Amino acid sequence: MKIKKIIAFLLITALALVITGCAGDLAEPVVPEDTLTEQTESSESNEPKDTPHRIGTKGVTSSEWDWHYTSLEEVAEEVDLIVELTITEWLSEGLSRDDAATYYSAEINQTLKGEERDTIVVRQIGNSEYTCEFDPLFKIGDRLFLFLREMNYEKLWEEYEWKPEVEYENAYAIYGNILTTLMVWEDEIKDETFILSRYDWGMAYDIVRNKEIKSINSKTRNAIAEDYLEYDPIFEEFEHSLGHAFIYDDVVERVLETSQEVEEQ
Repeated sequence: MKIKKIIAFLLITALALVITGCAGDLAEPVVPEDTLTEQTESSESNEPKDTPHRIGTKGVTSSEWDWHYTSLEEVAEEVDLIVELTITEWLSEGLSRDDAATYYSAEINQTLKGEERDTIVVRQIGNSEYTCEFDPLFKIGDRLFLFLREMNYEKLWEEYEWKPEVEYENAYAIYGNILTTLMVWEDEIKDETFILSRYDWGMAYDIVRNKEIKSINSKTRNAIAEDYLEYDPIFEEFEHSLGHAFIYDDVVERVLETSQEVEEQ
């Protein structure tokens, strides 16, 4: 049980320490002056702040910590919230070695597990200086299908004597990080909503390998991927993205079935 708690904690927090392994010492836990200036200007204009840098300006770190993910069943059991959401604003980022992460405000479109909320704060590993391999930072407008664990600050401090630089209410960390992060794309011409793989060797690959959900044909998938690249060209830089696609409702049905099976065990 102790080992399980440690792994869970790593997935939520200290997994960001991998950055130090390939990037050396990170900056002190302060926000750069230019970032503070942009925040002030955005606040004065009442316009939502978008992500300053989606790929680290100082480098990209490996994502060894991602491999703690094992199965959809495990994720469904461990997470507090399974949702489809839209990123609405970049809030802040941690630049210390203990909290190399970015925080966003997000609007919930659909809740599959957990307490229903209108908005939450999402924590993603990586910041303006160092981002994780194959995983650019989110931006305003991104629709995502996420498996989340609540950031229980009191519990984190009691058990690990750790807390992030900034504490938000209703804040959640992504369980499994890039391996479980799925992207949502609505095709207006086909009048259909799809799930796309952000990283091809994660949960999406397991879904295909285990034949849990029928994958759409390659011609349709390629067309959807091309449309998504027009929306977000940054993924042209990553060869292991957008390789799998599924009908949104099929994924929702499978996730709900799995969550129910886990609860009944």
